[in-house]
Amino acid sequence: MRQKIVLPPEQVVELRKRVNEGGPKAKLAREFRVSRETYYQYLRVDPTQP
Repeated sequence: MRQKIVLPPEQVVELRKRVNEGGPKAKLAREFRVSRETYYQYLRVDPTQP
């Protein structure tokens, strides 16, 4: 079983920034070394919540 990758808050901020700039989703998921499902989970989570 693969280990769950947790992005540090700074990387989540960078990911969201690049998505808002129109970065390709599959490429960003690969670059941040997360699955597309994990990628979408990070985008769904409210960043103001702990």
